[in-house]
Amino acid sequence: MDGGGIKVYKNNKFRNIEISSEGENHLLNIVRTIYQSSDGLFWFGTDGGLVKYADDTGTFEIFEPSNKPDDLGFKYVWSIIEKDNKLWLGTYGGGLYVLDMNTKRFESNRAIAGRTTHYEDNLIWALFNDQDGNI
Repeated sequence: MDGGGIKVYKNNKFRNIEISSEGENHLLNIVRTIYQSSDGLFWFGTDGGLVKYADDTGTFEIFEPSNKPDDLGFKYVWSIIEKDNKLWLGTYGGGLYVLDMNTKRFESNRAIAGRTTHYEDNLIWALFNDQDGNI
């Protein structure tokens, strides 16, 4: 269900996890992708930004878009992959972002008119590691 958060099956039962409640950023509950990083944390790409979830404590850390240079600059996160302690985020319209998981700083790689890139419309649907470790 769009906007219903996440259904978790654990200990032979389902439970619902809502990232934000009514009145907050409800777009965080529209989850487009789920990724488990090498440290065991879960990352949710949502229509409201990026969310880190620690299952053992049940806590969230939310990365919402802002205009600050080291922050996530676009809210629609649709693909996630990890390499070298960095999360690579594909967005729907905002290009590619890279989160350094140690410093929690983001770098942007957007397609800009007149600049040569491997993508032109800033739509990154999926990210994969190939057999040589390239993204």
